[in-house]
This record gives sequence, structure tokens and C-alpha cells, in this order.
Amino acid sequence: MVTNRNIGQEFSAILKDYQVVSLIGPRQAGKTFFIKTFCEKIKSQSLYLDLELPNDLAKLSDPQFFLTNIQKSNNH
Repeated sequence: MVTNRNIGQEFSAILKDYQVVSLIGPRQAGKTFFIKTFCEKIKSQSLYLDLELPNDLAKLSDPQFFLTNIQKSNNH
């Protein structure tokens, strides 16, 4: 069964309040497709991490350090 939902509006509202958002759900539910399409549509600077990939997961072993460095590199 397919459920039609406009989560784009809900996601936009969440991004107004939070700088970091995690999208979780079951495998093959369309999370990656949604987030990549959403980011293209709003043309906003974003960072996508797939925490099933060891390299991306390792980046968050020290999240404060990682996110501070990302913020600094985006300001230059």
C-alpha cells in the first residue's frame, strides 16, 4: 500500500528550527530519494551522510569536532 504524504512541507518546517536533522526509516522506503530530491528543490547548502557507510559513520565519532569544521569550511 502506498501512502501519499507531503513530508516536504513538514521537513521544511523542521529545518527552520534545527540545523541538523536525521531522517530514519525502514530500508527501501525512499529516504535517500526524498532527501536528495528535497535538497535539489530548495537549492540549499546541505550535507548528506549515510551512516551505513563506515567512512560517514566515522565522521561522527566526534560530532562536535566534525560539525565545527564543516561550519568553518562553509564560512570561507
